[in-house]
Amino acid sequence: MHKEIVPYDEEEIRAMLQVLQKEPYHWRMMITLALTTGMRRSELLGMEWKQIYCKTGVIDVQQSVSI
Repeated sequence: MHKEIVPYDEEEIRAMLQVLQKEPYHWRMMITLALTTGMRRSELLGMEWKQIYCKTGVIDVQQSVSI
């Protein structure tokens, strides 16, 4: 059975980002990355600092975590 995916619209994303400002930093980062990159939860959880290149703005997704 295939489940239809309905993406968030611009207004919903704006509301989530606003609400996130009151949350702990780690949640703000995880959810902001998910919303802006399209990374899956397993990819976000598998990230390591060595895969983040701040100078170039690149995140190299090399692994994921089974959940």
